Amino acid sequence: MESHTTQIQKRLLDWFSNNGRHLPWREKSISEVLSWNADSQSVMDRSPNQYFTSSQIRDPYIVVVSEFMLQQTQVDRVLPKFLAFIQRWPNFKSLSEAKLSEVIIEWKGLGYNRRARFLHEIAKIVTTQLNGTSPSTLNNILKLPGIGEYTARAILAFSFQHDVGVIDTNIRRIFLRVFYGVEFTTTTSTISPAQFAKEIDNIVPHKNGDQWNQMLMDFGSLVCRSKTPQCNVCPIQNFCSANTRAKAQDFMSYSVLLSDQIKEKRANETRSPSNHPKNPRFETTDRYFRGKIIDLLREHPHEMQMLWETISNVYALHDRVRFGRIIEALVSDKMITIRRTQVQLAE
Repeated sequence: MESHTTQIQKRLLDWFSNNGRHLPWREKSISEVLSWNADSQSVMDRSPNQYFTSSQIRDPYIVVVSEFMLQQTQVDRVLPKFLAFIQRWPNFKSLSEAKLSEVIIEWKGLGYNRRARFLHEIAKIVTTQLNGTSPSTLNNILKLPGIGEYTARAILAFSFQHDVGVIDTNIRRIFLRVFYGVEFTTTTSTISPAQFAKEIDNIVPHKNGDQWNQMLMDFGSLVCRSKTPQCNVCPIQNFCSANTRAKAQDFMSYSVLLSDQIKEKRANETRSPSNHPKNPRFETTDRYFRGKIIDLLREHPHEMQMLWETISNVYALHDRVRFGRIIEALVSDKMITIRRTQVQLAE
């Protein structure tokens, strides 16, 4: 008789074969990515099983570029930028030969511009220090700039087919709902990161880490959503601890229970406003102004005074000391350089 976990694995992979997204960064080679036509191909137009029928490893460059772009950025925004980026720089070597300023300009629209610098640095390291070969162990991947545990695990699973869990927000949410019956916020103090990683790794099907993790990302995006899970079409609704708990409380499904909880929380917040200060509007944050400064410098270098006046008059930053600190931080992050009175993107 199949175990509980085996049944969950089978049902989810069956779901993926019919519902998974067709995405260019799931192709195995650069040539396949370059033949991808965003105008005529839909992310839902064919089975994703094609990506997992061979033992060929996925080009690590594809994975590194896509994972950097997808960090806190929606798939529909990344699609055209990814294809344009790969067309322009199809491998680590070509990217390493580009100017950093060119990479930052190409990165426009993706936000978090430091990711562009990290990607450029990785290309230089792989090309000049590693003979063009991407590292393939967790410890060595983690030595690359801008790469944390999540991205390192993604590279191991998607490029080198290791049986490791890729722990992103979607996968964490699915795991906790299905096996613990809770949301992430209620368990942060009871499950250590090391324990969580071990448990995530233990449910990866043998020799199927690539497909399994790709499936979970799609499942979390399309079915097991953060605030509006589609429990009525979920292939593992009868195995889900959260759904079982909801039905024990006489709710039709976990999605109905969660909806009620969200409504109650909002009502309580309205009746009893929190004394905690609200998060500032994004348009008043340093990250917003950093992005606007980079956008202006993408167009052309600016005299410092002109840059300050534009940021002040157009984007309403009127604190010159704060402006100076933001400029200093951008210099420290190697995003911009200052020559006498002129500010420009780092080369």
